[in-house]
Amino acid sequence: MGIRLSGIYTLGLGFRQQVLETGGEVSIGTEISRFDDFRTKNVRYNGTPIYFKYSQPLFGFNKMKWDKKIELLKNEESKKDKVQEIENIREESTLLFFDALQAQIDIEIANYNYQNTLRLLDIENGKIKLGTTSYDKILQINLNITNYKKEFDISKYKYNNAMAKLKNFIGLADSELIKLKVPNIPSSFVVDTALAFKLAKENRSEFLAFEIKRVESQMNTISETKKNIAFSLSGGFGVNRAGNTIASIYNNPNQQQNFSIGFSLPILDWKRKKIAIKKAHEEELLVNYQNRMEENSIREEIRAIINVFDFLKVSIDYSILADSIANERFQLTKVLYQSGKVSLTELFIAQNEKDTYKKNYINTIKEYWMTIFLIRRVTLYDFLKESYIRN
Repeated sequence: MGIRLSGIYTLGLGFRQQVLETGGEVSIGTEISRFDDFRTKNVRYNGTPIYFKYSQPLFGFNKMKWDKKIELLKNEESKKDKVQEIENIREESTLLFFDALQAQIDIEIANYNYQNTLRLLDIENGKIKLGTTSYDKILQINLNITNYKKEFDISKYKYNNAMAKLKNFIGLADSELIKLKVPNIPSSFVVDTALAFKLAKENRSEFLAFEIKRVESQMNTISETKKNIAFSLSGGFGVNRAGNTIASIYNNPNQQQNFSIGFSLPILDWKRKKIAIKKAHEEELLVNYQNRMEENSIREEIRAIINVFDFLKVSIDYSILADSIANERFQLTKVLYQSGKVSLTELFIAQNEKDTYKKNYINTIKEYWMTIFLIRRVTLYDFLKESYIRN
C-alpha cells in the first residue's frame, strides 16, 4: 500500500454589492484551482473564469435600508444644527450689543447728572453769598455730586467691560473706538402661534432628532419581529472548465447555472421571541410618547415667547411716551427751579424720574429686539423679511 501525495491550491477574486431597496446581494467573481499529483507529476487546472450570483432574502429584515434612512435623517439634522448655531451666535451678539448700549446710556446719564449738579452748585454758591439760599441746600447738592460721581465711575467700569466683551465677540481691536446708537423700532408685525410651531417643526433639528428616535425604535421592533425567521432565494450563472494548462480553462468553457431556496425557523425558543417583540414594542410606544411630550413642550415655549412679544409691542409705545413726558417735565422743572418756583428737591425728583424712564425705554427696546431674535431662533424663520433662515 503506497502513499498518494497531492496538493490543491485555489485563488479567487470577487466583488459583492448589497441592493438597498430589496436587501438582496449581487456578487461577481472569478476563481481558479490547481491540482498537483506529486507521485505521477500530473497537474490539472479547474477554473470559473466568471460567475454572477444573486441572493435575495424573503420576509427578512433589511438592515441596510433602515440604516440608510437613519443616515439621511442624521445628515439633515447636522445641517439644521449648523443653522441653529449661527442663530445662537446672532442672538448672543445682539445681547452683547444691548448690554454695551445700556452701559453707554448709563454713563451718559451719570455724566450729565454730575455736570448738571456742578452747575447747580455754582448757582447755589452765588445765592448763598446773596443770602437767598441755605447751607442745607449746598450740602444736599454736594451729596448728590458725590453720588453721581460714584454712579459715573461704576457706569464707566461696566461700560468698559461690556464694550470689551462686544469687541472680542465681533472681532474688533480693543483700541478701536465705536459709538453705539439706539436701533430703530421695526414696523409692527404679527406672529401666529400655529404658524410659528409649524415653521419650527419644519426647520429645527430637534424634530429630526425626534424622528430619528422614532425610526430607530420602529426598526428595533421590526428587527425583533423578523429575527430567526429566514427565507432566501439565490441563483447564479457562470462558466467552468478544466484543463492541463491555465490557458485551456478559458477556451470554450462550459455554462453552469444554479438555483436554490433556503429557510430557517426556530423549533423552540421558550417564548423568548415573543418577550423580545413585546419589549421592543413597549420601547417604541415610550419613544413616541416622549416625542409628543417634547413637541408639546416646544409648542408651549413658542406660545409663551409670542405672548411676551405681543405684550412688548404694546409696552414699547408706553415706554416711548413715558420717556418723552419725563424728559419734558424735567426740562420744565429745571426752568421753574431757576426762577425760584420749585424746590431743589423737586428738581432732583424730576431728574431721577427722567433717568428711570430713559433706562426703562432702552431696556424695553432691548427686550423687544431680543424677543425678535428669540423668535428667529426657535422657528428658524425671519418674520421681518418673511423668509427662511439658511446658511
